[in-house]
Amino acid sequence: MSPRERPKLIRRLADLIDPNLDQLAPLEALDSGVPHAFHTYTPREPVGVVGQIIA
Repeated sequence: MSPRERPKLIRRLADLIDPNLDQLAPLEALDSGVPHAFHTYTPREPVGVVGQIIA
């Protein structure tokens, strides 16, 4: 698989998973051993400003 094909495939997979999150999350929780209450899907959003000092 080429590097250009990989993101397209991952996005396609995400598009297929997204409508079924309510069914897949409990199954994934059982598979990983994590209680369903702690197994959430959180969108990544920026929360603030970060700076770096370079000497």
